Amino acid sequence: MAKGGGMGNMMKQVQQMQAKMEKMQAELEEMEIEASSGGGMVTVVVNGKQDVISIKLDPEVVDKDDVEMLQDLIVAAINQAKEKAGEIQAENMSQITGGMNIPGMNLPFQENDKLMFKSANSVERLANRLARLPGIGRKSANRLAFHILKLSKEDAIELADTIREVKEKVGFCSECNNISETDPCQICSDPKRSRSIICVVEETPDAAAIDKAESFNGMFHILGGKLSPLDGIGPDDLKISELLQRIHNGDVTEIILATNPNVEGEATALYLAGLLRPLGLKISRIARGLPVGSDLEYADSATLSRALEGRQEF
Repeated sequence: MAKGGGMGNMMKQVQQMQAKMEKMQAELEEMEIEASSGGGMVTVVVNGKQDVISIKLDPEVVDKDDVEMLQDLIVAAINQAKEKAGEIQAENMSQITGGMNIPGMNLPFQENDKLMFKSANSVERLANRLARLPGIGRKSANRLAFHILKLSKEDAIELADTIREVKEKVGFCSECNNISETDPCQICSDPKRSRSIICVVEETPDAAAIDKAESFNGMFHILGGKLSPLDGIGPDDLKISELLQRIHNGDVTEIILATNPNVEGEATALYLAGLLRPLGLKISRIARGLPVGSDLEYADSATLSRALEGRQEF
């Protein structure tokens, strides 16, 4: 009788777990998880079942001449969103099962992303290394590992040599902190560019985007990030002292603050403005407003407000 009673109690526990799982599945279907890539240029929303609900693109990232980059950003954002959803699934499942791995109790839509290549340890190590890259989940890492495995020996060696060459030859410009194979970089050593104006950006891709527009002919200064106290990033972690040294050593008359228009970017711009204003320089901030080709009805209130504040005489 005791044995039968124990089995009955176990069945009740399993039924309770199943009921909780059904409830959790319904909650996951209603849940929305957001992730982005490219500094917010591509935003993806998925539900708890990892189904893609929506994809939002910043109009500035839509470039018909660089479709491959857009595709990569979308894939990266989807992978990050699905990875977040997977973590939530795993956490909820652990709460239901008390951390036990009970066979048959996995969610019907939950898959094991971590493939174990027991017959090929080198492939497993490769997949593990690839999975550490930003925007690359386990599934993508496994696909990339198998793709590399299918490459010819010559192509695989060329890929490895290219990665090694980048690490050996590419460094940082001692003046602006831009990535470069020469020191100073091509921009800092260009005699045709004005050295009286410095555009301050967060990262190298930001400088590349501004330079690509061909509307700025001055110098750049890459901070190497933005102020983010929650992440433990303060002024000493950015290239701010190097910027002050450049101003002291040169004939700089204007500083353009081109940090991103988000909370951390605005905080960084305000900090730099307060730090640089006593030096008697002209401090300007890049304009914020409606992107070219957009419609007013789709713009958010904050963007419209900034567009009106930055209006110009026509």
